[in-house]
Amino acid sequence: MFEHYFTVEVGRVDLDGTVRRVRGLRGLLQNVTPSPDGAFVVLTRIEPPYSRLVPARRFPSVVEIWDLERGERRHASRASGYGIESDDEGRAGARRFAWKSGRETTLGWIERDRDDGGTTIHRWMAISGPFPSTPFEIARSDADIASFGWTQAGTPYFTTESEDGLTTQLQVVFAEGMREVWAGSTANRYDSPGRALRQDGSVGPVLEVDGRIFLAGDGLGPGGPQPFLDTFDVRTGTTQRLFSAEPGVYEVVLGILGTDPLTIITSRETETEPPNLYAVRGTSRSALRRLASPYPELAKVTRRVLNYKRADGVALSGTLYLPAGHRAGERLPTLVWIYPYEFSDREQAEQLDVRSFRFHKVKGPSPLAAVVEDYAVLLNPTVPILHEEGSMNDDYLPQLVASVEAAVDHLVAIGVTDPARVAVAGRSYGAFSSANLLIHSRRFATAIAMSGAYNRTLTPFGFQHEKRSFWDATDLYTSISPFFRANQIEVPILLVHGGADENGGTPPLQARRFFHALVGEGARARYVELPYEGHHYWARENVLLAAAEMLDWLDRTIGSDAVKAPAGEIANAP
Repeated sequence: MFEHYFTVEVGRVDLDGTVRRVRGLRGLLQNVTPSPDGAFVVLTRIEPPYSRLVPARRFPSVVEIWDLERGERRHASRASGYGIESDDEGRAGARRFAWKSGRETTLGWIERDRDDGGTTIHRWMAISGPFPSTPFEIARSDADIASFGWTQAGTPYFTTESEDGLTTQLQVVFAEGMREVWAGSTANRYDSPGRALRQDGSVGPVLEVDGRIFLAGDGLGPGGPQPFLDTFDVRTGTTQRLFSAEPGVYEVVLGILGTDPLTIITSRETETEPPNLYAVRGTSRSALRRLASPYPELAKVTRRVLNYKRADGVALSGTLYLPAGHRAGERLPTLVWIYPYEFSDREQAEQLDVRSFRFHKVKGPSPLAAVVEDYAVLLNPTVPILHEEGSMNDDYLPQLVASVEAAVDHLVAIGVTDPARVAVAGRSYGAFSSANLLIHSRRFATAIAMSGAYNRTLTPFGFQHEKRSFWDATDLYTSISPFFRANQIEVPILLVHGGADENGGTPPLQARRFFHALVGEGARARYVELPYEGHHYWARENVLLAAAEMLDWLDRTIGSDAVKAPAGEIANAP
């Protein structure tokens, strides 16, 4: 059945609409990418055996090069994927591939190998046309090669990533050897050099002009983001700033139209102006098209960034939204929307992502719907799980509680929040954490949990950045699982979940069984399952339903309509 539904053919469509199928090029094909001259394609062919344990992208596969005119396969790599072992030398098949731009037809890919001492290495291999020909090595690294390719001018570059995914290194390859361009921590957002702009903004080869590449970044610092555009000379390693957004304005560079004179496309927004596209040349700026605000309901709400500390002295922040017409000193029912992040460095954990001057960002059933209904909303307060020593999540619970309680206490101290009417909410890992807060804290009158996981023994080989398995850290997995302490939840909780959640850690079973446990223990709970919806909610009906359920739940638990309801409520979306 898998082969029946997913077998495809490759064809070429001329400008007059004529379709020419490529003879023999048929099967379970993915990532079909033509060479720059259109004479060849490289593709990934999925091969049996098919496993029910992993998604199709991890099935065994081979990489093939095909001649489009002749309909002939010219090259094939060794098989790689789930269940495919390395050969006797420790080599594995190609994992990723990329064409070199320009007239020369060259294809590169990454494979795993062993050096003479038996240490695993990662090799960037390439093969040039006409095919078949002999593959050759461009670069090798002890660390995993995360991305690679050639710039528009043909300069090879690649990035490596540490095993924990926290350290990145960018290198350029010259005939005389490799040169490091940048190295640092991905968690250190203040020090990010930005991303390399490509020929067409975000697609095509990296743009290189006269030995310089262009780096566009967020420019995050203590005062908030200040987007920029730099040039980086790949030979000398020198950087020159070409563009910087005005303070208090978020104007990010999307692409370059020309370099003589420099003409760029930007997306510009402020606290009151929605994102609009501009062409910028020197000091002149012209709007490509004016877009009206998509959220007129939020026009009169107020917001500001709060700064406070948790009990251990770690600096925290969050964005407070207050409804239109709010009077100073008026205490409101409050929704706190959370998502924890892990850090190994305190300085990085304290970096503020202050974006109060950016326009509102509304996605899916947004918590900002609550501020329109006269609730205070603390959006994304920082919840760092810091592990300077020991394993990643050993202090997850105490740091989660300390971070969110510090936020609530600050809201109460500044006269915004009624301490008896506070709700905590989140999605995915935020949902899991919201349920945990009902068990380990007494600050909250209710919780709303969307698309969460509540029993970590059902994700036994890790979660988030936790690398230990259930059998390596059994006590951790059970102690942080809300399912194991469902009998300790004494306040109402709303669970919302996609009926077709495809995320490996959050299948619908997670929410259903947690709801059953809550009902069995007499808790006041409501479960809403969105039909055919995945981990993220996209259908208009489901987004509106989830938002309506959230608002209705707030009204009934911490709002003016708060009443006692019988245990074990359940709602199934029609």
